[in-house]
Amino acid sequence: SWYFVFRTSLIRIYYFVTMYLAKRAFLIILIYLIPIQYLIGQQALLLKAKDSYNIDSSVKYCELSIAKAKLTNDTLLLIDSYIYLSEKYNEQSQYTNSQELCENALKLATIKKSYDLTGYCYLALANMYNYKSDNVKALKYYLDAKELLKSGNNKTKQLQCLIDIAEYYRKVMQFE
Repeated sequence: SWYFVFRTSLIRIYYFVTMYLAKRAFLIILIYLIPIQYLIGQQALLLKAKDSYNIDSSVKYCELSIAKAKLTNDTLLLIDSYIYLSEKYNEQSQYTNSQELCENALKLATIKKSYDLTGYCYLALANMYNYKSDNVKALKYYLDAKELLKSGNNKTKQLQCLIDIAEYYRKVMQFE
């Protein structure tokens, strides 16, 4: 009988320890893996928007991405989503919506105090004015973006800015 009591006690201890560890493991999974999957899901929405050839679908995915970025306070994703949605509005000639999104992105970039992000926002504003055929403002924002991006370290955005400036000069036929 003492063997039975000892064995039962060991089984209870074993059961308690395994359940305790299983609960801890489950909590660790919830704490660390779920937020990562959630952030991957946010990026996936923006990627779906960029991969979609249908403008309405792109707008829908961008709006979802903006909503999720606001919930998680992901400033970089929010700026990127604002600017991409702004480009889609430019394609639909909805310049007031595009300008509002660019200005929202610019506010966030200035709060972040990042030359790269601010230059990226100026580049989006320049593209919007280029779509509107407001060449004076477009050139001003292109040149401002060029200077800001030169101060930053994102070579891809610097190159994109130079390509956009070259395209702008080709459009207005200034080849010098």
